[in-house]
Amino acid sequence: MMIGLTGAFLSSAGGSATTPSLPVVGEEEDDLARIGALGSRIFDYDQAAWHSTDAIGARLDELARNGAQGWVIEPKGDGLSVIYYGKADDAFFALARMDAQGATVTGQSWYTPQQREPLSPLALRLVAAKEAALAQASVLAPCSDRPFNPVVLPPDQENGPISVYLLTPQVTTDRYPFGGHYRLEVDKDGKILSSRAFMKTCFQAPRQEQAKMMFITHLLDPRPTEIHAYMSLWMRKPVAVATTDKWLWLVNGAHISRVRKLD
Repeated sequence: MMIGLTGAFLSSAGGSATTPSLPVVGEEEDDLARIGALGSRIFDYDQAAWHSTDAIGARLDELARNGAQGWVIEPKGDGLSVIYYGKADDAFFALARMDAQGATVTGQSWYTPQQREPLSPLALRLVAAKEAALAQASVLAPCSDRPFNPVVLPPDQENGPISVYLLTPQVTTDRYPFGGHYRLEVDKDGKILSSRAFMKTCFQAPRQEQAKMMFITHLLDPRPTEIHAYMSLWMRKPVAVATTDKWLWLVNGAHISRVRKLD
């Protein structure tokens, strides 16, 4: 269940969207920081893809004519580089690179199919992981009739697994999809190691401008997940999460805190 929250919850929880929280220490503190940072990373990669596509504008038709098959994103300095790629003769190559800092596209490079601009070893791994995950999309359940938005995160270690998030896109501006998001872990050989959903149902959270935060019950984990952090950043609104062990948490962007035990 999800509802917008105003006075009643805020009064019991501390009076504002910046609710006082119980201290977390040690492993829990580290785990919450990791989850929040992961949600922020998903959001950054998703935003880079969105803003780079906007910056391409009318040249999207050119990419389509040149056989663009999709994009992957590599870190570049303290920003990101969105690589639009094609394939011919069983080889992938770059058609365009869009460098982004936050919501700003800072540079563009364009290539013809004849140039066969090679992808880096990392980009090739990201493409392979993305294709492996999308091959499973037919057995997953998005919460709209549109294709998943894939977010492919580079591994933390050179040969470590790659996390591919298949996210249900927003269909209308007055609702945010909390359901229909999945994470698949893909190894260096393109094998799916594991997969998970983040919600059992298709929740479409109504956009409520007057609500200071959103409330959701979460039945799959004892703590909030990276998707809660991602959704909070996307909605620009804190999310209160009631978990399986009857604890209430506050997710405010990448910051996750324990609030109180529920009766």
